[in-house]
Amino acid sequence: MEPSGDLGVRLEAAHREAFIPLTKPEQGHPAVLPAHDALAGWLTSRGLSLNACAREIYYPSWATARAGEHVADVAHPFEGV
Repeated sequence: MEPSGDLGVRLEAAHREAFIPLTKPEQGHPAVLPAHDALAGWLTSRGLSLNACAREIYYPSWATARAGEHVADVAHPFEGV
């Protein structure tokens, strides 16, 4: 099936990602910013660098999830050692 309307598809080569799981209160702006900062610091401290856009991945359970449930990930694709 091909994307239609406002739906788009991005194909990426295989890669490694560092990620932090988020609960409902930890996602959204500005609450999500510390997770992005933590991942950026983790990569830098290990001599790694982003090789694609940082992203937030939201799961279908978000709307019905309780406050402490895993609903999203912040992920930073990286390259390096």
